[in-house]
Amino acid sequence: MAYSEENTIMNLYQAVKHLYPELSDDDFSVKDDGNGPYILNWSSVLPQPTEEELSGIWEEVELKSAKEVKKKELSKICNQTIIGRFSADVEGVTYQFSNDMEAQSNFKDAKLSFSDGTVDMYLGGVLPWTAYDTDGNVVRLQLSNEQFQGVYIARLLHQNGAISKLRDDLEKQVNAAEEVSEVEAIQW
Repeated sequence: MAYSEENTIMNLYQAVKHLYPELSDDDFSVKDDGNGPYILNWSSVLPQPTEEELSGIWEEVELKSAKEVKKKELSKICNQTIIGRFSADVEGVTYQFSNDMEAQSNFKDAKLSFSDGTVDMYLGGVLPWTAYDTDGNVVRLQLSNEQFQGVYIARLLHQNGAISKLRDDLEKQVNAAEEVSEVEAIQW
């Protein structure tokens, strides 16, 4: 079969399964000896698909596969972005704040501690918090409730911005793409 080097055994497998979804892995096998993938064994009672039949659906299968890969890639970048750092201003100075899993837990605890009065009763109304200056150095801030709320809102905007970029923009572009090259051109 005449397939480009970019085509994989998995795409040939998917093309056959697309044509005959009822086939099991015992019914056929595919192989690539370096000259492109091909059907090695066929033991189904169904007719073995011809090159023309497979070529007719090959691009569709490749596009579907490219879209699945791109969505996973973008989702991974989105998650990395969310757990990365975000910016927030405190008293006119911009700091970076961590939003990794530990920080997310700390934000929830701090929000509750401000809400239930714990910070006021036991910590004098301010909560020590780790941030990073513009050079990446650790800075310990003393956040009041109002300052913490500003940082908390910046965190929510950071998270929601990344999710919106993924779901409302990039995934829509992936879904609308009609060619593999269009899918591959979509970047975070």
